[in-house]
Amino acid sequence: MPIPRPSFTSLVALICLTAFPMSEAWADFNYKFHWGRIPVAEFNLALPTEDSQTIKVEGETVGLIGRIFRYDGAIESDYSDMNSVLFSVSGEDNGFSEYRTIQFYPDKSAHIVNFLDDEQDQPPKELVESMGITVDPLRVVLSLLKSTDAEECQGEFSVFDGKRHYLLNLTTAGAEELEADRSWAYSGPTIRCELTVNYLESTTGEEQNPWYREDSEQRSIWLAELEGQLVPVRVSMPGPIGKVTGRLISE
Repeated sequence: MPIPRPSFTSLVALICLTAFPMSEAWADFNYKFHWGRIPVAEFNLALPTEDSQTIKVEGETVGLIGRIFRYDGAIESDYSDMNSVLFSVSGEDNGFSEYRTIQFYPDKSAHIVNFLDDEQDQPPKELVESMGITVDPLRVVLSLLKSTDAEECQGEFSVFDGKRHYLLNLTTAGAEELEADRSWAYSGPTIRCELTVNYLESTTGEEQNPWYREDSEQRSIWLAELEGQLVPVRVSMPGPIGKVTGRLISE
């Protein structure tokens, strides 16, 4: 993120709209993100086994963007106890360390356990409480856990990542045959899901960031069934001009 930092949790959360694989080994998927032809970032998505309910995404900015906005970090959610979900972000942003840990509950507002950021202080407790019951940025993945196909991708989520509060709406756009636009990208049948992100509160000066939108954003994700599980094979989100597109490395 950055690519500006305010986009980091949004981008990795977009990658994670898929179902947990029930296997005996971690399933790893690698993605490359481009702004047009310009490389932006690379991410690794690690999905849990049947014995672990943790999703972890690690990534970094690359190329020219990486030289201007250097970010190397990870985002993780532990769903082993749905009554107390632990969400964490850690990274190195242009030489500054940042991290935050947040506890989410089904019947009360979130609790910020740890918070470190070079541009802002920890949001006040009163502000977080005023948001009501919220979920972590990766919770959208759970909407697909109860379904057997991506055609059921739907739901509304009040999301908080420690710095932003937004309403995320997930809907199915239908089947789509995806053509690979890179030699290493996926080609084949997919289900396209649309995500609308409406920003509600911000606790930092994101309006100064050209990648931030005060109004709603439309984002897309294409899911395909690979080895018996739904996997995001392409994602698209707004950039300062045009779109940023992430593609699964399938070669």
